[in-house]
Amino acid sequence: AGVTVITADSDSNGAGDFSINSSKTLSTGNNSLTLTANDITVSGSISSGTGSTTIAVSDGGTIGLGDTLGNMSISGAELANITAGILNIGNSSTGNITVDGISAANSNNINKLNLTTASASSVSFSSNASTFKSLGVSSGNGITQSVNITTSSAATLEADSNKDGSGNFSNTAGIFSTGGNSLLITANDFGLSGAINTGAGATTLLVSDDGTIGLGSTSGDMTITGSELGNITARTLIIGD
Repeated sequence: AGVTVITADSDSNGAGDFSINSSKTLSTGNNSLTLTANDITVSGSISSGTGSTTIAVSDGGTIGLGDTLGNMSISGAELANITAGILNIGNSSTGNITVDGISAANSNNINKLNLTTASASSVSFSSNASTFKSLGVSSGNGITQSVNITTSSAATLEADSNKDGSGNFSNTAGIFSTGGNSLLITANDFGLSGAINTGAGATTLLVSDDGTIGLGSTSGDMTITGSELGNITARTLIIGD
């Protein structure tokens, strides 16, 4: 198949779901796939090869990825049934996204995972550790991390995508490790009770709304304390631009 667009809930009333049975395969032959539905069930396989797959919830609802539920729920096993160069989950009208317990086997067929929410919604990594190849997060109202997150390629976290000063990055526990690859965090403010480890890779911290930065025993629109700085391991640390 070529470029494929499937809309299972065209009137966005929350009644139209998408389901693919275990004996079936949806393949686009390295072309893009866009799938919009109230909820999805992926018992069979979906493949856009090296192309992109985009999955969006039709009525602006929440998304649960892994061992958690949302208006749209995608389990780890379902994620493992999806092959894509880039997998986009959510869009600019999506509610909160919660990620819980995605294993390396679950995410192995996805070269890059992008998570996107609406301006008033957030992304949370909670309960159980998650592992990805490359990870991109774009959230309008903050990113929270309370578990280990591991990537084997670069990661980009944008916690205040609409730059209105409401989206913070908050790590309350856990290590964000990139395996020596780069990490870029853009946020209104920054909290790090756990740790960041990019090894030989660079870590970059940017304030989203062109505000001030306080480093150490001083405050700014973004404040990075001395203890938070001590929780960062990186060959190169870039603060501000």
